[in-house]
Amino acid sequence: MKAKRTRSLSAVGIVAVLVLALTSPIQAQGNEAPFPSFIPFEGQPEGVAVDKVGNVFVSVRASSDQVWELSPSGVRTLLADLGEPGGGACGMALDAVGNVYVCRAMTNPGVYRIAPDGEVAPLPGTEQTVFPNALAFDDQETLYVTETFSGDISSGSFGQGGIWRIAKDGTAELWLRDELLTGLPPALFPFPIGANGVGFYHGDLYVVNTDKALVVRVPVRPDGSPGQPEVWKEVEDVPESPWYNSPLFPVQADGLALDVHGNVYVTVVSRNAIVRINADDRSQETVAVYPEVPLDSPASLAFGPDKGQWESLFVTNLGMSKDFIPDQEWPGPGLVKIDLQQSPGLEWSPEGVWITSVPTPLGNMIVKSNWVAQDDAKTRFTGEFEQISGYPLLIDVYPDLEETEYGGGLAVKIGLNKYEMTNLQYFTKTSGPGLKEIVGIGIVNGTFEFVGPDMAQGQGTGAYYMAAQDADQDGFPDEGQEPVVCVPWGWTSKRLAIIPGCIPTPPGE
Repeated sequence: MKAKRTRSLSAVGIVAVLVLALTSPIQAQGNEAPFPSFIPFEGQPEGVAVDKVGNVFVSVRASSDQVWELSPSGVRTLLADLGEPGGGACGMALDAVGNVYVCRAMTNPGVYRIAPDGEVAPLPGTEQTVFPNALAFDDQETLYVTETFSGDISSGSFGQGGIWRIAKDGTAELWLRDELLTGLPPALFPFPIGANGVGFYHGDLYVVNTDKALVVRVPVRPDGSPGQPEVWKEVEDVPESPWYNSPLFPVQADGLALDVHGNVYVTVVSRNAIVRINADDRSQETVAVYPEVPLDSPASLAFGPDKGQWESLFVTNLGMSKDFIPDQEWPGPGLVKIDLQQSPGLEWSPEGVWITSVPTPLGNMIVKSNWVAQDDAKTRFTGEFEQISGYPLLIDVYPDLEETEYGGGLAVKIGLNKYEMTNLQYFTKTSGPGLKEIVGIGIVNGTFEFVGPDMAQGQGTGAYYMAAQDADQDGFPDEGQEPVVCVPWGWTSKRLAIIPGCIPTPPGE
């Protein structure tokens, strides 16, 4: 691949720019104050969502429906006031460019998009919903909206719960109604509470039915239509809760979130607890419960941006416990931050085709790789690489550079889902008909770690040598040679998986 000689950069300038670009964000994050474990709110917090850099968004039902933004250190700013009357702000979601989406139920019902500058716009078609409650995006940026019940609120004629679907930049359409998404006759509340929390994972929607304490799985077919809903898990009672086996309050679930292993986390609002349902055997364990954690009618939950074995879990408290048991001090409405350790989950292999993006000051470099196991224990892998995009950063280091070629890579397992890696690349020029001459050698060393079954992140260094530093011409820099350029290097890799096909446009449309 021909190198793009788009601009001239000195080797020293390259190093300075790369060091600044790759290290400054890390230093800034290190200076952040820790997020508080509990932040009280006036009103009734319901929805919560977290962006990639750790900003937390909370919807609140107060005198008006509000959406608040909290910095990674917990500093609050009112992002948008949706106006009076309040009482309907529910679940939330974020898209890839930072827009916030929030449901409003019963009063001014629909789904509203809030831009980063606070501008609010309703999504077309969502005004048809009666009680939109929670939101989830799939991999194609299609938005799914749970509708807790349909029908007519004023007359008390309640219909089935369901799910609405909004294609990217499209209009909301009813996607599914089903008895598994429908609540029970009104008891504690003046309406049934069916479809509620929702999450998307590997082609399936997982939906909470609050009244029936169910997690329902709905397959999303390649053409976008719903598959047959099924009961994936009936949420069990929580033995650690003071309200365990309560004759007054049934087990009621509310919000839902999935971790990178596919384990499902559910808020058990009537037990002031959070449970985790194992993706493999669907066993249930309690991960947080009042009074050890300040949970007070927990509603929605969302994971923080870190994707390692330790996770930050943000949970909204509705603060309703005092309405049922008043003679006790309760945490009240607010936002709870919980640090918890995920269950180990499955071990993932690097085998397969990967697309890697390496951020540089001149845009991302894209590389395709194919990793193959070299032993039965799958602890050593070799990789073949192909550079897809141009690589202009080192043109001043190698003025004669014409092509970049890879000699391959080696990855060795050093821990659970963690690998040490060395990649070897060559910079060449044409020196005659059918002849290539090496002008430089690049070695990328580092470690990478899976943050999901099909995604890995790595950090390391890129060392670049001149051809003259390989005097014996064995393809490696000679012992004792120092690279002419050494820069920090970070990357994100995504495994190639089956991507749903598009729906062909009929002729004439």
